[in-house]
Amino acid sequence: MALIGASLSRIAELPPSSGYEPVLVKNGSDPVLARGIAFLAVRIGRRLASESKRRRPVFDAIRFLAKPRQKRAILSRAKILLAAWDETSIIETVFDEIGLQETEFIKLLQDIVQGQTTDFNRLERFPLDAGQRP
Repeated sequence: MALIGASLSRIAELPPSSGYEPVLVKNGSDPVLARGIAFLAVRIGRRLASESKRRRPVFDAIRFLAKPRQKRAILSRAKILLAAWDETSIIETVFDEIGLQETEFIKLLQDIVQGQTTDFNRLERFPLDAGQRP
């Protein structure tokens, strides 16, 4: 019960929404619940908007990495993909669609960005072209 109380307290401390929250309260929702729902709606909406802008660059970067390339070019694409990994769910969606696990791929990209040059060779052998390509 204490966990529920703490959760409700955190929701009540969220900044109010000028759009969704008043509408939800006006339609009979509890004010704390309305604030939580409004916060989630705005957060999910922003994430979806971000994903729609990044979808094409992510697909292009994955296609680019499916073939052997120069290390400098790989590094820039790795950074694009890692940013998308941190801020959206595009990578998970794409890898799910082509039937691959994204965790090993992301680890390779992280290692490359951190300067581990042996991972360039591992990336070249990663089966990005397996299954259906994005």
